[in-house]
Amino acid sequence: MITVQQTANPAHRFRSGIPCFLGCLFLASSALAQISPAPGTIKKSEDPNTVQLSEFVVNSTSDTGYDVTNSVSGVRFRTELLTLPKTINIATAEFIQDIGATDLAQIIAAMTGGTIETPSGNGATDLGVRLRGVAGTFVYRDGMRGFAPVDPVSIDRVEIIKGPSSFFGGQVQPGGFINYVTKQPNGKKFTALRQSFGSYDTYRTEVENSGAIEAGHNKKITYRVAAAYQSNGSFREFEHQKKWSPYIALSYPLFRDTTISANFQYLKREMDYASTNLLFLTLGPGVGNYTPYRPRKDFNGYGDKAFINIGTALTGVSVDHRFARWLSLRASLFQSETHHTRFNPNLGQTIATNATTGARTITRSNLTFLNQANQDRTARTDLLGNWDFEPVKLKAYAGWERVYGKFMVVNLTSPANSLTPLNIDRPDYTISAPGAATVGTPNPFYGIYDALSGGIQAQVFEKLFFYTGTRHDDGYSNKPAGKDILPTSKFKVNTPHIGASYKITPNVAVFVGKAQSFVPNAGLRFDGTLLDPLTGKGTDVGVKFSEFLGGKLSGTITAFDQEISNTVIADPDHPGFNTTSGASNKIKGAEFDLSYRPIPNWRMVVGYSNLESKIVFSPTPAAIGLRTPNTPTHGVNFLSNYSFTTGALQGLGIIVTGNYVSSRRQGSGVTPDTSYNRYPGYKKADVVLNYGAKISNHDVRFSLGLRNVTNAEYIAGGWGVPRNFDGSVSTRF
Repeated sequence: MITVQQTANPAHRFRSGIPCFLGCLFLASSALAQISPAPGTIKKSEDPNTVQLSEFVVNSTSDTGYDVTNSVSGVRFRTELLTLPKTINIATAEFIQDIGATDLAQIIAAMTGGTIETPSGNGATDLGVRLRGVAGTFVYRDGMRGFAPVDPVSIDRVEIIKGPSSFFGGQVQPGGFINYVTKQPNGKKFTALRQSFGSYDTYRTEVENSGAIEAGHNKKITYRVAAAYQSNGSFREFEHQKKWSPYIALSYPLFRDTTISANFQYLKREMDYASTNLLFLTLGPGVGNYTPYRPRKDFNGYGDKAFINIGTALTGVSVDHRFARWLSLRASLFQSETHHTRFNPNLGQTIATNATTGARTITRSNLTFLNQANQDRTARTDLLGNWDFEPVKLKAYAGWERVYGKFMVVNLTSPANSLTPLNIDRPDYTISAPGAATVGTPNPFYGIYDALSGGIQAQVFEKLFFYTGTRHDDGYSNKPAGKDILPTSKFKVNTPHIGASYKITPNVAVFVGKAQSFVPNAGLRFDGTLLDPLTGKGTDVGVKFSEFLGGKLSGTITAFDQEISNTVIADPDHPGFNTTSGASNKIKGAEFDLSYRPIPNWRMVVGYSNLESKIVFSPTPAAIGLRTPNTPTHGVNFLSNYSFTTGALQGLGIIVTGNYVSSRRQGSGVTPDTSYNRYPGYKKADVVLNYGAKISNHDVRFSLGLRNVTNAEYIAGGWGVPRNFDGSVSTRF
């Protein structure tokens, strides 16, 4: 249960509690270090240069192909994925390379259970995703919260954690969240180059280098650096973009049992700003009754000079220390900072059709120039102990976290000036130029919270695993509602989780897990107060396979049931404002992700989700029973990867991917779920040919892909891309 309290100065109380907690943590760890260590699972290395994997780090390069064996998502320390009582879908580096993804949205779209809310092309300042019918923009980086788009040049694996998971993630949506794991230094020496090209003048260059540098005293700095540059257009005009992103990761053994690691990524995007939102043409009177209208590809409702420039800096530093064979500590700092500038000459969206001439026009409103800055700063300390008391093995976790987030938006807006509508078929962007812009008032929103968490994992007789833990968050947020008005929302919330799994065989386990989540709702009530937090609780029951059937089958089959409370709805009595008023959704369904290798050189991956997500309570009776927006009842993902290992075609690989998405209700509020108000279902398939050869003693890989083979017309966040091709040449030495 969440209780909202009003206090005078919570920040002072938070700050005073932090040193006390850290002091207690240090004293406890020092005392424990003096106890005779029991046999543990963490072993010291006799070689100070040996690269060891921290209990708090997972790097998918330790796994092969598409299958992984360990994860930190869900419990915060490295754990065998088979025994985790939670549904986690993972895209490895090899999977990402095989599907040819160049942004995070393309990776999520290829995985089960996720629906893209925002297009992957221009205008996507943040990645909006629906997981199990719940929308959100939280994307975590190595377990730290961020909002910025990222480039895959730094990504080693992507994990989708399904369902409520606030114990791990803090403020997360009830449908789940995305955590991507960055590439970590491992001391291996190599250089990799990749040049890509494709339709719509698409070019992308990637370079990566890994190795170690002698640092004296028999120590080495291991490093991994990478960079990417991309330029591309679109099947529509006004959608050209350029982006570049350097990445660097370093690791250094300060002492025998202490390692410091750091990574940094910068992403710069310069884009034309095209209206990728769907335009709707009213068919009849009353609420709803719309049909999607595909605008001309040479038309931009924002005007011909609209643009967005986005700069993102991501920095992470961590120190891992092992007090004893059975006690480890990690202290981490992370900062995500994004600045973006947006210019819209027009803000038109509504289509009007002249009954006499048939001319179609789009209305226009003010010019808008927007400056926005987002900041996320996180400090975290994690302490992990493990003991072996046969037949029981224990792992105990304790953590503290402070998160500071600030969002500053400044709008510069001109008078309306009764702008002349644009003719869709014969646009003239120079008519009725807007007036001079006036400076808007800064509109900041920020929140601070502290969290304490703890949990226990118990393994009994090598087969039975119990997980339990809880997290207590204590924080506040505020947002200006007008002159000298700063409504403040305070929250105290406990989000426990409990679960168990049982290994039927060494390769098959059944599990059940129950967890809760929360996240503050954005927006204001009519009286100027902040909305109540969104809360969720859910249960997952399922079975997991790991290299089952002679190493051929891996995957997860899950049934789930979730409840969501305090969803945001429009205030029916006060347009422009929102309310929660206890509105709630009920979600239930089933999903599976299976990876099967019938023969050594053929891999198949199949995913399916069946989801029923409905509004079960709302102050507006007409909304009760409606499906949540943009939530398909059925979704299917498929991948087949076959490699020729002998004969004349040796070195050739054929990858076929496909996905099916059923119809979704568009709109929000009381928009009826009729055929006029649904995004139609669609099927889409891609084919990729890979060929590997050795040229001048270097391994070289050629790739050629045909996307949207059937040229299907579909809607996924925005209008889907027609049939197109891409290719690449890569080498590693």
